[in-house]
Amino acid sequence: MAIETQSWLRSAVVYQVFPRLHSELGNFEGVRQDLGRIRDLGADILYIMPIHPMGDGRDNRVGSPYGIHDHQAINPEYGTEADLRRLVDDAHRLGLKVILDVVLHHLSNRSRLATEMPQWFLKDANGLLMCKVPEWRGCADLDYNVPEVWDYQIDTLARLLSFGIDGFRFDVVPLIPIEIWREARRRLDPNRSQIWLAETGFMRFVKKDKDLGVLHHADPELHEVFDISYDADGQEYLHAYFAGRAQMADYLHQVYLQEVLYPAHTIKLRLLENHDDPRFASKVRDLRALRCWTAFMTMLPGPMLLYAGQEGALGRDRKPGEREERHYHKERNNVPWQQVDEEFAQFTRSLLAFMHRVKRDCTVCHICEITRGVVRIDWHGPGAAAAVFVNLENRCGAIPIPWKLNGRNALTGETVSIEHEYEIHHEPLLIELDPATAPRPQSAGADFRMHGGANWSTG
Repeated sequence: MAIETQSWLRSAVVYQVFPRLHSELGNFEGVRQDLGRIRDLGADILYIMPIHPMGDGRDNRVGSPYGIHDHQAINPEYGTEADLRRLVDDAHRLGLKVILDVVLHHLSNRSRLATEMPQWFLKDANGLLMCKVPEWRGCADLDYNVPEVWDYQIDTLARLLSFGIDGFRFDVVPLIPIEIWREARRRLDPNRSQIWLAETGFMRFVKKDKDLGVLHHADPELHEVFDISYDADGQEYLHAYFAGRAQMADYLHQVYLQEVLYPAHTIKLRLLENHDDPRFASKVRDLRALRCWTAFMTMLPGPMLLYAGQEGALGRDRKPGEREERHYHKERNNVPWQQVDEEFAQFTRSLLAFMHRVKRDCTVCHICEITRGVVRIDWHGPGAAAAVFVNLENRCGAIPIPWKLNGRNALTGETVSIEHEYEIHHEPLLIELDPATAPRPQSAGADFRMHGGANWSTG
């Protein structure tokens, strides 16, 4: 039987918030007061990072939101159950969906469950609680060979759903047996009306674990259960690109493979940054480049994730790789909203409005690296057509072209006509085309070139 996903998710904007750092209040109310702005930006889904009490920290640390102390409780710093329901209800009134971040793979090694049910956890050779990922100090992995763990975790999800939320963002999905995910969805959402977003891992980690005989599901396996998965397999190439070890064509090739080899219902989440990353603005030379990269990622197939503040170009004053905020320090370093670039925020709103129109009405996407670092993305459908040009490597000059385009600049409203040659822009060029006259993207076939360019289409 074919698996159906909600088609609107392909054009959704997911907005990620960490209540502790989102406002001066540092709680649910601080997020609730910002809902109108988040909705007006163009968001469809509010993604709230873990809401549970954090495990004990060390030194000047309060613990990690991903090292949870008690799944059955809400962090009292954030508010009460009533405060959470009020946040969810108000988001719904504004037309936003709400998903909660849930960590089922591990808990703090000082968690309530580790104390009460130590037999539910993996142990090392010395009988001590262990975590398979050494970098996650202070955490302990649950043992999914214990049937009671399954019931406990599914009950945990049911309790969270009682607050009226619309689904989940699940942490460390590939390291949990897919059988529990199947059973959880069967019990909690047999009609697939919820939103299930899976965080997945880089391919090198999948390979490493499989070589060691350790469970690590690959992304295509997980779409039997999940609606959306992270673009981790593609992001691995982007990280290599910025480190000088890969070309843009390598990333585009992986996007191509996602569209060809994954199940037809697969939806990949696109992102430039999240809570695990430095601000993307610190990686590029200026705001023009940041606008090009933002337009590029937003217009690829799939929903777009924005991490709170990204829409205002926050982090551009940081050194490459430097985090803007440390999530776990006792001294809160809130999102510096006073540093938001309002012109960039307006660009983001316009871009997201354009993206919604295009992806809602178009079903065929064509991507071509017309010269190194300059990418063209075409969308086509029965009622709409669009072309996007982004200069990702500060290229200059003109490129001979065998095609012509006539349309309207979606950002300025000006008429655009391109024929015989394309003069490379330093700003993203978003063109609305007449679907009746726009050239329909062709099948990739032998035109796909893995090196020196990429030229392919999806439908």
